[in-house]
Amino acid sequence: MTTATLSSVFQPHKENFGIKDAVFVAIESASDCITVDNKGLDSHKCSMQHYDKTKTAREKGSLISASLITVDFDALRFDAAASLQVLPGNRHIWPNIPRSYHLISSPYNDANHLLDIRTLDTQCCLLAQALTFLKPIRADYATADYLSSFNWTEVLSILRLLAKDIGHTWTSRDFYTVIFRSQLNAGVDQQRLHDLDKTSHLEAVASGQLLKYWFGKRDEHERNLATCIWRSKEDARLGGLGPNHKRARMAAKELYNEIKFSTWRLIVDDDAKNVKIEEWKEK
Repeated sequence: MTTATLSSVFQPHKENFGIKDAVFVAIESASDCITVDNKGLDSHKCSMQHYDKTKTAREKGSLISASLITVDFDALRFDAAASLQVLPGNRHIWPNIPRSYHLISSPYNDANHLLDIRTLDTQCCLLAQALTFLKPIRADYATADYLSSFNWTEVLSILRLLAKDIGHTWTSRDFYTVIFRSQLNAGVDQQRLHDLDKTSHLEAVASGQLLKYWFGKRDEHERNLATCIWRSKEDARLGGLGPNHKRARMAAKELYNEIKFSTWRLIVDDDAKNVKIEEWKEK
């Protein structure tokens, strides 16, 4: 039996494991330890005695701390790594795990990029958590139909579980959704592109109510997809007013051969049974 820290278990990129390789299998209540199974590894136990056991999981926060989740871009974008923060139906099973109110809602698992779920209304909070499970299910997402590109069936299933967990009945609601389809110019400075994107996201998070930001990898033709899901159009407008967004817009012609920006109404029906999308038009 090898001893491992929580970080080595929850951050599979350090051992080159996929996100599904890190799975909770038991809590040994008599020993203050967590038992974790990893594919290809022995079970690991790590003492939790230094954590305060007097507080309930809900008092600590309803999410597994983001500090225990990988920072690897690919795991967060394509393996729904942030979903490890969310425990639908099991919020009190692991009371000793460090908890938080800050959700990984983008590929950036950095403290200032996290979404504080205490700022959200009930339905936005539920959807933001369910969207941690969002991932593409086809390789051509850069050009394919938006809804068919992602695992929305799974996201809705998680949303229903989360709502049930708190005794909430989901009522139909729409969310302001932005879709960016782009084609990069050849030889673009990827570090500059990354920096512009990251600083812009920081502004959006600071503004508030950005429930999900996702972007993929460019394909062989330099095409890519990015998307933002906001509570409202006004939130999106406010989130894009900062100087970093302005710099990113000014750099667009230099960086992109083509970029298409479109706005949509993402509608999650009653009881979270279905999701549909339609072009945004003011009501």
